[in-house]
This record gives sequence, C-alpha cells and structure tokens, in this order.
Amino acid sequence: VFDTEKNFLDSNQAGLDLLGYSREELLNLSIPDVDADPIVVLPAHKKLLGGERIINYEHELKRKDGRIITVLNNSIPLTDPQGNVVGMQSTLIDITDRKWAEDVLKRSEEEKTILNQIANIFLTIPDEAMYENILTLVLQVIKSKFGIFGYLGENGDLIIPSLTREIWNECKVSDKSTVFPSDSWGNSLWGRAIREKKTFSSDGPFHMPAGHISIDHFLTVPIVYGNETIGLISIANGQRSYNKEDRDILESIAGYISPILNARLQRDRQKKKRSRAEESLRKLSRAVEQSPVSIIVTDTDGNIEFVNSKFTQTTGYSYDEALGKNPRILKSGETSAEEYQRLWKIITSGGVWRGEFHNRKKNGELYWESASISPIFDADGSITHFVGVKEDITARKRLEAQFIQAQKMESVGRLAGGVAHDFNNMLGVIGGYTELALDRLDSTHPLFGDLQEIRKASIRSADLTRQLLAFARKQTVTPKVLKLNKTIEGMLGMLRRLIGEDIELIWKPGKEVWPVRVDPSQIDQILANLCVNARDAMPGVGKLIIETGNKTFDEEYYADHPAFIPGEYALLAVSDKGHGIDEKTMERIFEPFFTTKEMGKGTGLGLSTVYGIVKQNNGFINVYSEPGHGTIFKIYLPRHLTISEQLNKESPEIPDVQGHETILLVEDDSTILEIGKRILERFGYRVMATTIPSEAIRLAREHADEIHLLITDVIMPEMNGQELVNKLISLNPGLRYLFMSGYS
Repeated sequence: VFDTEKNFLDSNQAGLDLLGYSREELLNLSIPDVDADPIVVLPAHKKLLGGERIINYEHELKRKDGRIITVLNNSIPLTDPQGNVVGMQSTLIDITDRKWAEDVLKRSEEEKTILNQIANIFLTIPDEAMYENILTLVLQVIKSKFGIFGYLGENGDLIIPSLTREIWNECKVSDKSTVFPSDSWGNSLWGRAIREKKTFSSDGPFHMPAGHISIDHFLTVPIVYGNETIGLISIANGQRSYNKEDRDILESIAGYISPILNARLQRDRQKKKRSRAEESLRKLSRAVEQSPVSIIVTDTDGNIEFVNSKFTQTTGYSYDEALGKNPRILKSGETSAEEYQRLWKIITSGGVWRGEFHNRKKNGELYWESASISPIFDADGSITHFVGVKEDITARKRLEAQFIQAQKMESVGRLAGGVAHDFNNMLGVIGGYTELALDRLDSTHPLFGDLQEIRKASIRSADLTRQLLAFARKQTVTPKVLKLNKTIEGMLGMLRRLIGEDIELIWKPGKEVWPVRVDPSQIDQILANLCVNARDAMPGVGKLIIETGNKTFDEEYYADHPAFIPGEYALLAVSDKGHGIDEKTMERIFEPFFTTKEMGKGTGLGLSTVYGIVKQNNGFINVYSEPGHGTIFKIYLPRHLTISEQLNKESPEIPDVQGHETILLVEDDSTILEIGKRILERFGYRVMATTIPSEAIRLAREHADEIHLLITDVIMPEMNGQELVNKLISLNPGLRYLFMSGYS
C-alpha cells in the first residue's frame, strides 16, 4: 500500500519476502527505490492517481540484494468518502521463473540448432555438502535418452527431479572408470570439475541402472557463478569422444545457464533457510506456550506485550486483559518498594534480577513466585524489551513455613519441658514442706490460713506446669482405647455449663467412628480448651459445633502435606462462628504464653496444651480461619485397630502408710532429696539419703543387710537409675527398687 507520493505505507509478509526487506526498512522507502522498470511503472501510476484500475501489467522490481525480479501487478486506487484518491494498493505475483521459461522458447533458431546437436546433456546441482552427502539434481536440455534425469517441458517449464544416493548405488562402475571411481565422489570426474572449476572428459564404460544404455564417453563442464561452482553440465555419448567444438558449445551453454541457475539455487536456499527459521520459531513458540513456568515480555516502559498460557492460568488474567498493562497489576503490597527499585535498576543497566514476589491474583488470592527478569538486546546492543520467567512457589513456601513452624514448636517445646520440670521440682518442695507444716499445726493456729494459701498457690502453679508439660509432650498419661462419640457425649453437660447459655452447642457425631487410644483426661483437656476459646471468640450469641468422623490420608495427600503421615484417622472438629483469626496471629497460636486476650483473661497455654496432646498421641491438627468468618479446628488421631483392651480396673483404696524398714533414697536435686527424706521419716521409715550414685553404692556396700528398698531418680549425673540398680543388685540380689522421675 502506497500514498499518493509513492511512499510505502504497509505490506504483508509475502510482500516483504518478495522484496527482501524488513517491515521497518520498507516503510522508509518509496516506489522509485525498488522500481527497475520506470518506463512501464510511471504511466501506470499516473492512471492510478486518475482513479483507474490497472490489471495484469508486468514490470521489473529490484530486490534489496540487487536481484531483478519480474512481477505481475494488479493495482487499484484508494479513495476517501468524497472520492479523492489518497493512495494505491498493489497485488504482486512473482513470475520470474515463468518469464525465464518463456524466454527459452523465444530463443533464436540458431541457439536451438546448437542445442539440438547435443544428444545427451544433463545438469547437476550439488547441495551444500556436495562431497559426502550428495543430493544431485539433474537437468537434460531438449532431448535425452535418460528419462530419469529430467528436461525442459514443451511450455518451457524447468523440470528437475532428484537423483538420490540410492540411484547412484545401483550404477555399475568398472574398476578403470574415471567417471565414478570406487574410492570417493571427490575423486570422480564430477567431483574434480566441482573442486577445480575445470572442464573434464573421460572415456570408459559406465553402466546406468537396469534398462538404460551403457555410456562410453563423458564431457563435464562446471557452471560457475562468482567463485562458487553451483552445478555441472555434461554430455554423455556412447559412440565417440568429444572435441574442442563440443567443449566450446557446452561451456557457452554453461555460461548462459549460470545466472539463471544461481537465481534458482539462491531462492531454494533462502526458502530452506526460511523454512528452517519458521520451524525453529514454531518450536520456540510451542515451547514458550506450553512452558510449565510463566513467561512475560514487556517493552522498555514495562508495558506487557506477551504472556504465555501458564501466566494466565496462574494469575487469572486472560491474554487480552494482560496485554498493554503493567505487571504492577499483580502487586499485593507485600513486596517492598525498595525491592522493586533494585529490580528496575539492575535490568535497565543490562543485568539479570532474581528474586521472589508475594503477588496477588485477579481473584484477590495471594501467591508466591520465584522470578528471573532480564533485558532483551537488539543487534546494536540496545535494550528493546524485558522478559520475565516466573514460577509459582506458593506450595513450596507453605511447606517451608510448616517446617520452620514445626522446628520452632519443637524448640519451644524442649524449653517449656525443661522449665516445667525444674519448676515442678520447686513446687514439689514448696507443696511438700507446706503439707508437713499444716500437719503439725492446729487449724486455730495464726499461720494455718497462710499456709493453706501457699498450698493453693502451689496447686494452681502445678496446673500451669502440667499444661506446659502437655505442650512439651512430657505429660504423664495413661492411654486407653476410647470410642470418641461416647467419651464426648459424657462431657457435653460440662461443656454447656462452661460456654454459657448464650452460645448454642451443636453435637454432630459421625457414624461408626474408629476407636482411638488416648488418655481420657486428654480428650477432656482438648475440648475444654477449644470450647473456652470458641466462647471468647463469640461475645454474645453464637454457635459452637463439635463433630466427629473418619478420615484417610493417602500418599498423594502426603506429597503436598508432609506433616501428615498416610493412614486412617478419627476426626474431632470444633468450629465456631466467631471473629476469626488473622494470618499473622495464625502463625503463633500454638506457642505457649502467646495470647491475644487482654491481661488476666488467659495464660496463652490453652492451644499449646491441645497441640502437645495431639502430637504426643501421634496425631495432627489443622486450623482454618478467616477474620469475620469463624474458625474450625480439625484434630486427627490415629485409628486404633483393636478394641480388645480392657479399661483399667479402679484402684483399691490406699491404706494408711506406716513403716519401720530402711530405705536408700537417691536424688540428685538436694531440695527434692530433703523433702522426700522428711516425708518418708514422717511415716516411720529409716532413710539413708544421698545425691551422688557413687555414694549410694558405698552405703549399700556398708549396709547391705539393712536396706529393704532403693528409691532412685532415673536421670542423674555419673550414672542413671537403671545402672545404679544393676550395680546394687550385684551386692544385694534380693534388693527391691522403685524408680521415680519428673520426666514422663
């Protein structure tokens, strides 16, 4: 398409290929830049500007590479609504080959006579690997005894079939033949003509495949264009050798054919090259479109010019919605402005930025992606675009967070367990001495009430340490095989009193819920803590739902949730319609002493106790919550496969204790040792006490016949309780022993 000043305005891809220009190059040119036939073209343009159509007129154009081509042109004027000519549109068809064929038919009778004198002429065009990977194209001009080679048709069309390696292999060559010696193509008559650019002749029998005659004489002339041998033209004769006149005729024909053959060869090569390039582009396009990662291309201002299918799948934005937008449509505010500034500075200076984004999808959902963003350069080294390759790593981030949280909870658990153990020891001393003092005082004594308050405080403190030990999974428990529905039904009355009348408790027992093996008191603790939290999350009227059921986790679920072990579980779920939990609070809800309640309303040990109990019983806990939409806790306890275990019988009443025997007491904590010694002596026992196992061995050796019972701590320096027992039994085989420990 041209304007009235003959400047190019537009062209399709076929027009660009025809003239050999890129779109940018062509739009900077006008018709005179490509016109090789102004005598024909100028009058045609004058008619077009006058509003006429020009149909089927031929003229020549000059390509970018300088080659002249002949085209068939159909042109129409372009007009505005008022009928004024504002431009021209031409449809061009390349007829160069057809014109060449027509020119052949118009040759002079003299030329035809010369050609007719040559009985057998054929032309070969070697490909780019002419010596080893030969594909030979053969042309026989006018008349041939070898129909397999090809010819000029009656209408002048050039017919060039292929002669493949398989056909060459069928040829029978004598040992003395110089046409096709047995060693290599390069040493053959044709190979030498190609390599040395000289005319060669040869005498010697050469037998074509079955059904064709034997050839005794060859004359081969290279067809040279520039410095390249682009083909061969040969005479094959079975009667006589060739003379100088034959050579001159054949060489003149080679010179005549040379530019025509070169043009065809170049077009074939360009076509192959373009075909390879197009195939490469198709492969690249398919690879980009089907890539498992998101690919995005922007201009230098950051405006999106391309996104692949994975981008649209991940973000929820369609191709059309993303096109022309800036990637900031994905911003969530979670990635710092400083990081975006660093990114822009790196890529605009030619570097590659690598990092992570916390972005937002079209539907508002947050997601993580790992990205590499780099500049795209043109041939001059200037940045023309930016390309981003991004992978959704939300699942990986979630797993990392779960792993970090599990590590943190494990560390906090070890700390809590250690603190609770030592604190419990101190409470044992406080409570023990308080009990001893109360036993010695009458209730009317002035200190009796004070001591009772001390005892109450120690009991409350012991409850706190019990919760800490539960979180640390060091709580002393007595597991029993339970049916969850029956256990929970026995608690419903207490739970309703606990949450109050304003909150409706809904019980939804599952059918045939699998049995579990848990300490019943731990189920009480779980439900009490979760129901109290639910009550506090629903000030005023609300609903609290307790459900049970069965759940099976397979290997596929485990792949995405490594904290879960595949298997069968009984489900206990507690949900409320309260104010919900935000994302930041969710990360810390199981930490001991973490609470969102106001001062005096909670210790922050309720959920940590639940967490510890679940983990101690090899279970899992999940929390689902959104601010304003309530919360649901789902607890999964392993299915117990047998229910043959009997509940423990009730323990008999403990009789009054009074003794006179000798007890060896070993405890590394001196305060615990002392209170233990005092309590035992209060009941009449004689006590030998020590904090050191080696000292206990000495006492046992000196008083072997006197000691009736060993009471020993398990965890001690020097040696543990089991090792101490083994050594003492060697001294006193009948010794009885009792282990004690602050660790479960």
